[in-house]
Amino acid sequence: MAYHAKEMNEWAIRKIETEAPEDVDLLIGSPQWNVPEDGDEISFNYFLPNSDRGFELAMDFIVEGVGYDFWAMPWERLEHLATLKEGITISLLDGVVLWARNDEAVKRFTGLQDLARARLQDTAYCYQTALLNLDEALNLYKVLVFDDNLSHARKGLSRIASLLSDALGTLNGIYFKRGPENQDQVLDTLKHVPEGFTDTYRQIPFARDVEDCRKLAHTLIAKFRGLMVEMKPRTDSPALSDNYSDLASWYEEGAIWFRRLYTYTKNGDAAKTLQWGCSLQAELDYVANKYGLKPMDILDLYDPEDLMVLNRRGHEVQNYLHQVILDHGVKIREFDSIEDFLNSGL
Repeated sequence: MAYHAKEMNEWAIRKIETEAPEDVDLLIGSPQWNVPEDGDEISFNYFLPNSDRGFELAMDFIVEGVGYDFWAMPWERLEHLATLKEGITISLLDGVVLWARNDEAVKRFTGLQDLARARLQDTAYCYQTALLNLDEALNLYKVLVFDDNLSHARKGLSRIASLLSDALGTLNGIYFKRGPENQDQVLDTLKHVPEGFTDTYRQIPFARDVEDCRKLAHTLIAKFRGLMVEMKPRTDSPALSDNYSDLASWYEEGAIWFRRLYTYTKNGDAAKTLQWGCSLQAELDYVANKYGLKPMDILDLYDPEDLMVLNRRGHEVQNYLHQVILDHGVKIREFDSIEDFLNSGL
């Protein structure tokens, strides 16, 4: 079975020019989607229509046992590829114009290529893009944990590996020129790759059961998350807000949560301590992120056999917040006695 690149390119151009010359902007080719025996000759990959009539040219067919996909890529999809948020960035960056309706279409296409390349050099942008891949990988893992179908597990593991590998490419300012093929070899050459990630990647073809798939997926995600923590961009102004009056209001309300924590830890009620401790932790994480404060972890000190350790940690965190607010010149509405409150004029 031979792949007839030259003949098919000529056919595609002829079809566009005879059936819809004003309804297609570009015909794009690429050498990268062929199997090895096809060689590196550039063959059509997709075309860019500008009307419904142009989209109607799309078709799939088989010649001498070889499948051909004459598919229509909307300009909107191509613009999305330039965001680096799809794994087929190669379709844009390695695309070669085989036919063009006019120079404006070519300039639009090369402009998107330039935009994608510029984004690959923007470390902050690449980091945020990689976070999206991690989020999708985590969502797939949630399904994998509960799905006992081996076919689904292998598919999920492979997709997780693809998402994280693509993200690593983006973090390193590159894209995979052969899609999913030989990614491990490329990863070996990159600077920012978690230790052991590639070794885990290479074990994927040998996963024999669902549990193997789960373990490999977990390892890949854990290693990738560790790298993301290390590479998190540092900014001079990490806080999302500098309105410390709002933080003071939060603190005044938060006194209720701290009191619950102190009460249940003193009473030795492990269940209620954990329940309210989780609620308080969520609030502490929120204000730490919003105001650029240091991490205020409390649940790592939860011990059902010794709740007073968490009690002391709660006081440390509350005192820290109290001081942060005062250091920013904001007054907290707090009173030493009921008489002071009643006489305050509030």
